[in-house]
Amino acid sequence: MRGLLVKEWVIVRQEKRTLAMLIAFGGLMCFVSTPAFAVFYIAMVAGMMALGTMAYDEADHGYCFLLTLPFSRRDYVREKYLFCGTWTATFTVVATMLCLSMSAVQGGTAGDAQTLQSGAAALAAVLVMDAVMIPLRLKFGAEKSRIVLYLAAAAVAILGLLFEEVGRSALIRTFLEGMSPWVAPLAALAMLFVSERLSEGIMQRKEF
Repeated sequence: MRGLLVKEWVIVRQEKRTLAMLIAFGGLMCFVSTPAFAVFYIAMVAGMMALGTMAYDEADHGYCFLLTLPFSRRDYVREKYLFCGTWTATFTVVATMLCLSMSAVQGGTAGDAQTLQSGAAALAAVLVMDAVMIPLRLKFGAEKSRIVLYLAAAAVAILGLLFEEVGRSALIRTFLEGMSPWVAPLAALAMLFVSERLSEGIMQRKEF
């Protein structure tokens, strides 16, 4: 599995300029927009980049080569979930810390609790997107599942806007502030567990 993780890193390393621009643009959005939208944006783009590595695996009959290496199909599926989850979580934490730092520079801490809630919600939303997209990509391939990816990305963006709107309600804001920020990510992890089992079954039956 270590070799698979190295492969993922080599792929995403080619997008280092895109990653730098993503962080810079996210920091700018913390000033011109709300922290909630900035966190959702960075988390969503990072999640889509992680899912994009599956297109490299599939291109030019890549699966036929990968499966000749000393790891099982189950190992491949588990590594893909591990990579997508850790990659998304890393950039969500970076985005949240960036927004908190921008808030501290501006001399305000009133929205810090909401920023943390936004980070937890963004992480949960993108993990749910991974849970939906990974089995679809394994089943139908990158091309056929691309339209579903666009719909999932749009859904995450809409969730970000809705979270921003409902956050303005005093009743809902009080409820969200009283709720543990780990509730949404833990629920998403449970969904990922079910999705991973489904993906293992798809991969075991898939013919290349």
